[in-house]
Amino acid sequence: MAVTALSIPDHIIEAVRERTSLVDVVSETVSLRRSGKNFVGLCPFHSEKTPSFNVNDEEGFFRCFGCGEKGTVYNFLMKTRGYTFPEAVRYLAAKAGIRIAEESSERSQANDRAAARMRLLRHVCRIVSQVYQSQLAFAEKGHAGQAYLRERGIRDETAKLFSLGFAPDSWEFLLRRAEAEIDEQAASAGLTPEKLPELLVETGLLKQRSGTPAAGSSQEWYDVFRNRLIFPISRSDGAPIAFGGRLLRKEANAPKYLNTSESVLYAKRRSFYGLHQALPFVRKSRHVYLVEGYLDVLSMFQAGFPSTIATCGTSVTADHARMLGRFASRLSIVFDGDTAGRKAAAHCFPVLLNSGVEIEVVLLPDGEDPDTLAQRLSHDQLTTLLNESRHSIVEVYLDWLRTEVAGESADESSDVASAALGGKVAARYAAVVSHVVNPVERELLVRQAADYLGVSAQSIDDLVRNYQRRSAKLPNNTGDLYHVTAGVTAQAGKTASEPPEIPAGLPLPPADLLEPPANPVQLRRARTDRDAYYRQLVVALLCEPALARQVLVMPSLMPDAGVFAALPDAVQSFVEALAARDYTGVFQLAAGGTNDERDAGELQELLTRHRLDAQGLLQEAFRQARIGGANPTSVVADARRETARRLLDEEMQKIREEESKADSAQQLERLAQEKLARKRSLSRLRNGSDG
Repeated sequence: MAVTALSIPDHIIEAVRERTSLVDVVSETVSLRRSGKNFVGLCPFHSEKTPSFNVNDEEGFFRCFGCGEKGTVYNFLMKTRGYTFPEAVRYLAAKAGIRIAEESSERSQANDRAAARMRLLRHVCRIVSQVYQSQLAFAEKGHAGQAYLRERGIRDETAKLFSLGFAPDSWEFLLRRAEAEIDEQAASAGLTPEKLPELLVETGLLKQRSGTPAAGSSQEWYDVFRNRLIFPISRSDGAPIAFGGRLLRKEANAPKYLNTSESVLYAKRRSFYGLHQALPFVRKSRHVYLVEGYLDVLSMFQAGFPSTIATCGTSVTADHARMLGRFASRLSIVFDGDTAGRKAAAHCFPVLLNSGVEIEVVLLPDGEDPDTLAQRLSHDQLTTLLNESRHSIVEVYLDWLRTEVAGESADESSDVASAALGGKVAARYAAVVSHVVNPVERELLVRQAADYLGVSAQSIDDLVRNYQRRSAKLPNNTGDLYHVTAGVTAQAGKTASEPPEIPAGLPLPPADLLEPPANPVQLRRARTDRDAYYRQLVVALLCEPALARQVLVMPSLMPDAGVFAALPDAVQSFVEALAARDYTGVFQLAAGGTNDERDAGELQELLTRHRLDAQGLLQEAFRQARIGGANPTSVVADARRETARRLLDEEMQKIREEESKADSAQQLERLAQEKLARKRSLSRLRNGSDG
């Protein structure tokens, strides 16, 4: 059985798509009407007055003839809701009643338990959000929260749209009220008053007293949020997953802002505040404003900038970058113009480099923030200010590098043209830019730095190429890259001595990878998990080869973890070959580490003849064998089948396009016969015949 890098079997992906009505899914977002055998409506991806968005439910395919957006039901959910591909598959599988098979019954049961737990936590967050909203709505109970919102200029309709709430000044409010609000939907999912306390603790909304109260008594627990304005943090579909609270009265040792802890539902590194409310506007404009605070989002929304979002108490991460790249093409980072704001903006540069998003930084006047400006200025005045305060992200980053290199005493008069200072700034910049995948983007970044430093683009490019060559060598040859990565890419609050996170896009290693358990049963399970992890790692690298260079330098960046230093020789050799773009070497490794150039040459010939990408070919090879254990003959046979399948897919797509333009019954009949023949060929290929 073929299993994708996402661990969802191909036949399940196809079955979910076949059982899902594309019209039903699209109709949740777009008003459709029938036009012949298709459905049409106004495109959700761009503004238009005449419908050009076409949905073919029979083929399960949509296309806009205005902006060119097209795809399957999975593409539609990814574009409109910001889902990842596996999230889209699992969402539709749940609606269709299809269970996604796992590798073993034991793992399946564990996943079922985890999924049930997540459903309970979602119901808890939904109930808590409703409880806090009801408190704010009551004139007497929510007076303090309402008064604060009026003082900050937040209108009632904005508060309702963002589901704002209020936590009263009570230590034992939430548990009692939440128990009373358990509805039939939550109860049917298994939520009971007995389970509620531990679930509230898991979401970070409740804590357990360490004193003498009897277990099970109401005094055993106390509320985390007291006398706070509540900001629900939601997924892209609007379901609350966490909460932030703003203190309404000064208290000793109490933080002004407090967020619930991370859970299986909520991770700060991949969450945005206001994303659900902003998405409908972002889909049309493809432009996002990124601010720092909850009230910044609310005030910008009211001021006519509805595509505004904020991170949740953390700097921008690689997960944020991937999310932004799915639904936006332009990002305006709107931060304070002080030193802290400039530094925060500079930290975004290396993280967002390969996101495919055009980035600009808006540095506001000292002492101002988006909230105060949006409250004081008209929409036109604020638009003018934002436009006049725009800066290139490269300029901001180089300014910050100059200050870092020159020392804390540096000021605006520091001479970046001095040889020593300019050389160090250029070296730090080149080390980061060397990881840019797109060569055109990399060249433009080199030119911008050259203009800033007053040197030739060739000198910067030479530095970039030196770092690329260094990164492609053995792990110990990392040079200044450690300093750059630790000092620039590390998340806010980390020190240079702390190891950076595993690069986004790579699977997380099992917890016992480096220290196998002593128990024989657990040891066998750990070995199975280890083998699965290595396969997932290789597939992830095939899907995104640029990550190979990061893997090579990780042993130096993560001396305490050692995960990548412990890679088996076959995996290590594969990664080195991929990083060096030595695809012929990769083919040999994929064929079992053989030195038989005939097999490698045959693979290369297939690649050239059929324009088959190396990533796809190798993914096919590693899908059916452990690392270094593939049979060369089976690899070549797979390559031929994969080539034929892709060519048939291309032909099927052409037939569908011809069908949409057909203007006679004879043409449609001919195309139907051709499509049937192609489907039979595909069926033979799936059954293992070369047909």
